[in-house]
Amino acid sequence: MDSISVDGPSAGECQVHIRLCSSREPLVLGVARDETAEQLTVRAARHCRIGPVARHLFSLCDEETRLFLAGSQRVGGAVRRYTFLMRFKVADVVRLRALDPHAFDYLFHQVREAFVMGTFSNILRQKEDALGLAVTDMYRLMREMNVRREDVEKDYKSFIPRDLVKMHSFFLKSPIRKHLIKLEQGPINDVMYIKEKYVQKALEMCPTYGDETYTVQRDEAGVVRQWKLVVDPFHPTQPGLRMKTDGGENSIHICTISDICYISLRNDNRVELARKNGVPQYFRFASEAEMTSCVSLLDSYYRLMEKWTFCLSKDLQLPSQLRLKQRRCHGPVGQEFAHQKLREKRNNEPGTYLLRQHSEEYDVILVDVCQPNCEQPLTIAIDETAGGGFRCPGEEEEHASIQELLAQFSTDHLVQFKECLPPSEHGRAAEVYGRYTVVQRAQWHTSSGTTRQVAVKRLQQHLTKEHLQDFIDSVSAALQWTCDAVVQFRGVCLTQAVSLVMDWYPLGPLDSYLAENKHTLMEVDLVEAGTYLAKALWYLDEQGVTHGKLRCRNVLVSSRAENKFHVRLADPGLRLYTQNDLHWVPVEYFDQLQSVAYSSAADVWSYGTTLWEIFSYGQTPLEGEDLDMAKQRGGRLPPPSGCPRDIYRLMCDCWHHMPHNRKTPQAIMRDINQILYNVFNARQVHAYATLSNSASVDSGEGAGTPVDGTVTTLGTDNTTVSAIESVAPPMIDLLSEPFPGGADLARVMSPESVDPEGRTRDRLVSIGRHKLLIPGVPTSLGGDSAEPVTPISPLDMFEEACPSFPRVLQLNQGQVQLGDRLGVGFYGEVYKAVLTHQDGTWETVAAKRLKKKAISTAGLQDLQREIAILKDLDHENVVKMRGIVDEPELMLVMEYLPPGALSSYLKMYWDKLTTHRLLKFAKDVAKGMEYLGEKKIVHRDLAARNILVASDTHVKISDFGLAQVTGANTYYYLKTNRELPFRWYAPESIRYGKFSSLSDVWSYGITLFEMFSGGEDPQIPNCDDQKLLETLDRGVRLCCPSECPLGIYTSLMWPCWDEQAHMRPCFSDLVHECASLMREY
Repeated sequence: MDSISVDGPSAGECQVHIRLCSSREPLVLGVARDETAEQLTVRAARHCRIGPVARHLFSLCDEETRLFLAGSQRVGGAVRRYTFLMRFKVADVVRLRALDPHAFDYLFHQVREAFVMGTFSNILRQKEDALGLAVTDMYRLMREMNVRREDVEKDYKSFIPRDLVKMHSFFLKSPIRKHLIKLEQGPINDVMYIKEKYVQKALEMCPTYGDETYTVQRDEAGVVRQWKLVVDPFHPTQPGLRMKTDGGENSIHICTISDICYISLRNDNRVELARKNGVPQYFRFASEAEMTSCVSLLDSYYRLMEKWTFCLSKDLQLPSQLRLKQRRCHGPVGQEFAHQKLREKRNNEPGTYLLRQHSEEYDVILVDVCQPNCEQPLTIAIDETAGGGFRCPGEEEEHASIQELLAQFSTDHLVQFKECLPPSEHGRAAEVYGRYTVVQRAQWHTSSGTTRQVAVKRLQQHLTKEHLQDFIDSVSAALQWTCDAVVQFRGVCLTQAVSLVMDWYPLGPLDSYLAENKHTLMEVDLVEAGTYLAKALWYLDEQGVTHGKLRCRNVLVSSRAENKFHVRLADPGLRLYTQNDLHWVPVEYFDQLQSVAYSSAADVWSYGTTLWEIFSYGQTPLEGEDLDMAKQRGGRLPPPSGCPRDIYRLMCDCWHHMPHNRKTPQAIMRDINQILYNVFNARQVHAYATLSNSASVDSGEGAGTPVDGTVTTLGTDNTTVSAIESVAPPMIDLLSEPFPGGADLARVMSPESVDPEGRTRDRLVSIGRHKLLIPGVPTSLGGDSAEPVTPISPLDMFEEACPSFPRVLQLNQGQVQLGDRLGVGFYGEVYKAVLTHQDGTWETVAAKRLKKKAISTAGLQDLQREIAILKDLDHENVVKMRGIVDEPELMLVMEYLPPGALSSYLKMYWDKLTTHRLLKFAKDVAKGMEYLGEKKIVHRDLAARNILVASDTHVKISDFGLAQVTGANTYYYLKTNRELPFRWYAPESIRYGKFSSLSDVWSYGITLFEMFSGGEDPQIPNCDDQKLLETLDRGVRLCCPSECPLGIYTSLMWPCWDEQAHMRPCFSDLVHECASLMREY
């Protein structure tokens, strides 16, 4: 076979053969010894005319091992054979075609080859579709190459999988001819459109095409088991990473791509995959090549779909990414993105500029620079030469660097280049914190009558008048932090003085603890302390918050055990800087110390110095050094005595003189965890966590556990501070710049994004002229001495809680006329109302609003969350939302169902209700709950009172005031005490405050009892709420209602009440069981 030889090998080079799906001849290239797989991939992409954006979807596969190469791997030194493939799946091939027709065309040939070679699974079960695909391909060849139909028909076997030809060759010719003649007479002549339909149909026939599977071992409680690890970011129910046993069909979901935090590699082919929920997963691969291939796959998906600038594993960083970072250059973003960033970040300030790769041409860098009195930035093109130099198009003079070229361009053309905006630039926060505070030890009196020690932090009395708002701003920020590496803040006390209440940590500040326990602490303890501090820094960075005071003295020791050293970062408190802070301040801020409070790059520098303190056992760095001496050193400190080389290298990376070249907080977390995992692996016991995604419970004092973390009131004497239930946001909400291909490739890689969390927001209250953000603190806090607390507009809070709420659902107050009150709940009132539409038509609706006393308490958050959840629901067995009214009060407008609540309906029409109709109601509820489970929603208040009757044979689930979105975890933990319907709750919900779809199944069983008893109260005889859990633990359950058939009780109702949640039926099983019983009754 002839080959395409583009570059013959020269001295010191070897030859590689790259098979192309779009060509019969391989591409033969000469490769230098230090050339990487990424460089070779780019050369292949350029040969196939694939552009700089789409080339990131491609990779090289080793034909011998059938494994993909990581971009950083060296390919020189030996003769190898590779296949050039689009490795990464895309969500929309139509958008890919629009983005890069050549990349799409290559995907067509790649998919066609896989189909014809018979690699599609279950092809014999899809004979008709396979034949249609083959005919489409034949017709494509006729139009693209102007080939006669008769000639194509003769070669029909080259378009059809061999297995299909063997079994059905006699019957294929006639239908092929018939369909080709029909297509030939049709109007479709667009070859790319034909290819598009071919690819779409092929991927529909084989949705697993593009998945990658790896064999791994896992240590599970001392037993090593073998699993198949499957990567598919677009799987319909388990996107991202899942695993299954050999030959098994059922799989276990590990996490989505966005849930991955970082990946640590070991020399023995072990991998630690850190997830957002704090529970890592450990795998061992059969070889280093398999480990590298899998990790490079996850890393690339993460960069393509989440954060373009971050590499999950520091061992596999791409050379191109490192070069872009050094140059402060963006990837191939479009002009629209570049201009928007300059406008948003610097308001088009003259001299501000941005570097970016050209999105259509290789080796071209574009410079967008803002000019005086110009609305649009000036765009300059720079060519990168083969020798690594730079020059302007049409000019012969070559420069060693981009900065050198821009300096010459500025001189020649009078264009200023003052400030370069780097990729992933963090904005500045605009907070000012208080001056001096006092921390006191206090007692927390809980609602259950117990007490626990807490710390109370308040502003010094003489500073209250001038700096109260500053202190309140500090408190407001700290109260929103929810991370196991950050001090646990409990609430606010408003008696006499505004005070921040936090957990008490008796082991004290880290600097003092290190000094006092120097001889008993091991090196691994110091590394683990640095890991927790890195986790805290990363968490704050993802929240868009700068700490400003990372110091050993601002870190508290949470717990110390044989195999654990847990520390937590405290709030910054005072953010006033003096000469004593120089070692924690980057050199660029020596002349403007107060600006440190607004810089995330300064936080990174401070982390490096705090890590230096940790490995110096709390010693203060170079005491007495003045500003000039610090400047002479460049701000860097010498290595602590006995400090490991890798740790000091990490410190130096945090102290880089160029802010954009410093480690990002996520990179710090990745690298120090790699040290902890790889070098100090004695800390890991490898009794790996189960894949139930169970909550990570902090064993240290002050941890909010499901058992005792539900205590909600704090204070002293007669004053308490009560926290209402609130959904804590996930530790990280990954917000990054889009993939450098601009919005186009971001859409190609990702389907429509929907926020999986129905988040609530904390309440903003006013204290005189001051504002305070309090998570779940009611207004009746202050006692006699406190000023009145006034909530802000509910709509303001709702729009913050649900920023994506579609404005088309907004209704004016005049459109909704309230009528009779239909019902009253704990927080809300429901009215019958008339909704007048914009076109003049009207309909009867139900309107839910808060009681006046509930607006300033938990009711507002419940209603906000209910709206956020309902707006995305559309199911025949779930009540439908019509819209919201926001002024003068927040009101939820829903469809009106005249028969009303099922609880009342049962009592009114009990003598007319047949078993068959009740089973239909039960099936409707199960179908609605099955739908909610697919949406990752737990209802938490499923009962007959919250089911509405639509007709004699149709019911709908309503009242989502207690519902929560679980996201990937599949469960939700109760955060605080509140009024809850315990008689409908599963044991795990009562005992641990844990809710899931399976706890909803328990509630469904109680609801069935209500249905088949005519609406009786589900009360176990001689058992009140205080004894309920004890009674359930003894195996006691509700008895079979007198008029309920025993078969329904035993096969439908009783299984819902299994003590072990995983033994309960799922709602899809209950739907089938109801349908089966309906045939019987």
